[in-house]
Formats: sequence, C-alpha cells, structure tokens
Amino acid sequence: MTLSGIYEPSLSTSDSDSLFSPSASSLSSSISSTPRPLEDEPALSAAARQQLLERLLAQMDPAAVKQVEDAAAAVRQQQFDHPPTVRCLERARVSTEHGEAFLYRYVSSADPGKEHLAWVYRGAPLAHSLAMRLAGESEDQHKVRGYYPGTLLDPATSQQHSSHARDGIDTTDGGAALVRIHSECFTGDIMGSTRCDCGEQLKEAKRIISQRGGVILYLRQEGRGIGLGEKMKAYNLQDLGVDTVVANQLLGHASDARTFGLATAILEDLGLSEIRLLTNNPDKISSVEGSKRVVRVTERVAMIPLAWQNKPEGIYSKELDRYLHTKRTRMGHLLD
Repeated sequence: MTLSGIYEPSLSTSDSDSLFSPSASSLSSSISSTPRPLEDEPALSAAARQQLLERLLAQMDPAAVKQVEDAAAAVRQQQFDHPPTVRCLERARVSTEHGEAFLYRYVSSADPGKEHLAWVYRGAPLAHSLAMRLAGESEDQHKVRGYYPGTLLDPATSQQHSSHARDGIDTTDGGAALVRIHSECFTGDIMGSTRCDCGEQLKEAKRIISQRGGVILYLRQEGRGIGLGEKMKAYNLQDLGVDTVVANQLLGHASDARTFGLATAILEDLGLSEIRLLTNNPDKISSVEGSKRVVRVTERVAMIPLAWQNKPEGIYSKELDRYLHTKRTRMGHLLD
C-alpha cells in the first residue's frame, strides 16, 4: 500500500540521477570547465566589496521588484480567502526534554512536494483528516498511522507518560490553546545562528507551550519562503551591507514569500477554533484568521528577545540587533 494521490512528495530514480549527474544540462551549462583557483586570488578589499554591491544594486529594477511583491501578495490573498486542503498522514507520541508531545505529519495541496509538522503538548487531538482511511487500509493499519484514542503506550512502562493524551488540549488555565507558527530555519533552529531570532523563538515556544498546553506548527518555509540555497545567497548579500529585505529582492524574491493559510487549515483540522498566538508579526494574526475567521486569535503573546529582558541565555549579537531593527522598521513587527 502506498500513500500516493494525497499530495505525498515523490522523486523518481531518473529525477534523482539528473539532480546529481555531472552531465545534467542544468549543471553543465552553468559550471565552467576550468574553474579559477581562488587560493591564487587576493581577498576582496573594502573597495572591491563596495564595487560589487554597487553593481548588484544598479541591476535592481524597481518595477520588477514591485511585480514580485504584488505576486506574493496575490498568493497571500488567495490563501486568506481560500486556505489550502491539508491531510494528516501520521500521528505519534514523542518523549521530549519538555515532556510528552504528539507529533503530526501533514501534506498540503498548496505545496505537494513538502511536508509540514505540528506537535501538541498536553493533548493528543484526533486530526479530522486522519480519520479518513487510505485505499485498501485495514483498521489495524489505520491505528498504526495514529488513528486511535488515548495512547498505545502502557503508562506503567514510562515515567514520562502523562495523562494528557486526550482528544482536546488541556491548557493549564482552561483558556484557548497557545500556538506558535514557526517557519523552518535550518541556520537558526539547527545551527544556532545568531543572525536571526528563529532558534531562540522556537526554544521559547517549546518551553512556554509545554508548560501551558498548545501547538507548535513547523512550516517548511525556509528563508521566509525562498528556500535554503537562496537564503544562503541572501546571507552573502547581507555581508556586503544590505538588509534582509533588500537581499531577498536582489535575488528576485519577495521580501516575505510565506503564506499562512496552511496554518489555518492545520489548526482547523486539529479542532482549534480559538487560539492564543505567540508572535511579533501582526500579519500572522490576520492571515491565520483569514476572511472566514474559522480560527480566531483571542490574544497575541509577545515574543520578546531574551537579551532585551537581560536574561543570560539570550542572544547578544550586533547582527541580530540589525536583523530585529529591520523586522521592526521594514516589516512591521511589534518589538517595542
């Protein structure tokens, strides 16, 4: 039995070969046959770096930038009015350093080649879409994919097992579930980069939500939607002196290419109609609520940088300060 036909990403052998074959046309046309040995080149001087930046900036076409930004806005509006279809394929219990959580794997009609994750602390709701059996799937196979009430684990076998494996989410104060919508950031989440606050925000979200009850959505929208490779190019451009917004635009991308209709669809699938959202981005609030407001944000919970709270575990970095300044002044984030 396969999971085909429900947005499951796939890669054929021929596709895989073409990605890594030196003879692939996409590679052979772009790679010089006689690469220049950089060890023979002097390091770029300040003047050379400035000249490179000026050449790149001179190539920017304001009309083209506007066209790209308008196209991204149109996609956001489309998802604002019509969130994509999502389907939960698996659900499983995971023991974590912050306690027990239930992990959900989703696929979406908006980006069939990607998978998105949700994990719930202090609860284990049965996602509506997980209730649908796959073609030819038996009841037992359905359970193995995660469609069962409570937990499969014998509580006596685990000291960490909690009593929160129930259909809803058991918030400590009885209010709406806390939610963090987190876009994938390899450099921040995995490498601990101090060029952004993504890693810190994810850590704080796990700490807060594990204590109080709620959901973390992990959306595969690396680099504000442009992907890791393009984000790495953007980092190089930022090293030349431009901010994160201009760097994306120099590469032909929108300053923020993300959409959050996917988050709306997942939250609705998990049965959440009211949430408290951990964010500094006001666009997330309106985007998640959408035009139909099937999910309503009852409260915004600010994510204040730990360094601004004078906490020793905070990130003290000039690069991060510049990044946060751009977020506040260029992207409208609430960081006062």
